[in-house]
Amino acid sequence: MRDQPASKGFEVDVSDLDGVAVVSVRGSLDLASAPRLSETAYPAAEVASNGLVFDLTGVQFMSSSGVTVLVRTIDLLPDGASAAIVASQPAVQRPITLSGLDRVITTVPDVASAIEFVSPATPNR
Repeated sequence: MRDQPASKGFEVDVSDLDGVAVVSVRGSLDLASAPRLSETAYPAAEVASNGLVFDLTGVQFMSSSGVTVLVRTIDLLPDGASAAIVASQPAVQRPITLSGLDRVITTVPDVASAIEFVSPATPNR
């Protein structure tokens, strides 16, 4: 599934990798694009019993609106499911750190590590 919001160059899609929902985002995650992310991520989170990964490696800018959508999405996960964020760009890591989101959700450098972290078979998550 791919959505093209009004925010030029913004893309979001959801895929299934090893039973884990992966929400991949590209472009600027800001006030204009946050509603599109929520339209895609919220329903994916509600059924992500094996975990959810946000792949933000394609995001060049993230505002507090983006952080808010991430937090609200995590709150929708089924009981026992976990989430991880893949973020390598300083423009994405900074708002995650400043908001304190990094104390609530694990941030990892790549999708494979994120899937391993959220996978229900992984001990001590």
